[in-house]
Amino acid sequence: MVMNQDTRDLQAKIIEILHWDWTARIQLIQREANAVADKMAKEAAMSQHDYVEWLDPQPSRVSLPRMD
Repeated sequence: MVMNQDTRDLQAKIIEILHWDWTARIQLIQREANAVADKMAKEAAMSQHDYVEWLDPQPSRVSLPRMD
């Protein structure tokens, strides 16, 4: 396989990141405490697209920030 300079630079950066000293923390946030993110995640997961971008809020999401 022939790699160009951009590919080699990306590969070097990935190798560098893999060698970082990582610490991960997981914190549970109840769905009810973050209804907006929960609703958006569910809608995106149900989409048939790899990437979802909403430019205008859907009526079903307009009232959610008030609930949070």
